[in-house]
Amino acid sequence: GPVTGVTVSGTVTWPGHTLSNRCYAFMDTSHTEYIVIAAITQVDPQTGNYTITWEIDEPKEIFVEAWDDVDGNGEFSVGDGFGWWDKDNDGQWDWDDMFTVNPGDVITGADIELFEITGVKGNKLLLNTPYGVITVPKALNK
Repeated sequence: GPVTGVTVSGTVTWPGHTLSNRCYAFMDTSHTEYIVIAAITQVDPQTGNYTITWEIDEPKEIFVEAWDDVDGNGEFSVGDGFGWWDKDNDGQWDWDDMFTVNPGDVITGADIELFEITGVKGNKLLLNTPYGVITVPKALNK
């Protein structure tokens, strides 16, 4: 059928930090620990606002995630910020935060709080959050 975009927008915040000009929001379609970026956009460092559009012609399952590559090395590293749209508001990264989008969907209010990466262990990120250090199974698919 005809290809139609799905659009997701929201605001990225990182309490206690200023966003860099290397802050990105993206749709992740992966069902494993390796991130698969389907569509990516730069986050406005002044406002934190972002809008991602992905041309799809069938339903897709996605997470919405954001990353501030503070040191600019193109890799998840200690001191960078990482976060996701915590769709079920439980303060944890979990599969319940993955959701289905359909062609033509316009999703607003997908707000993302970044947390500082305090460690990278294999395919896991250790994030310092208000709920304590949590482990998120995410790695860039190189």
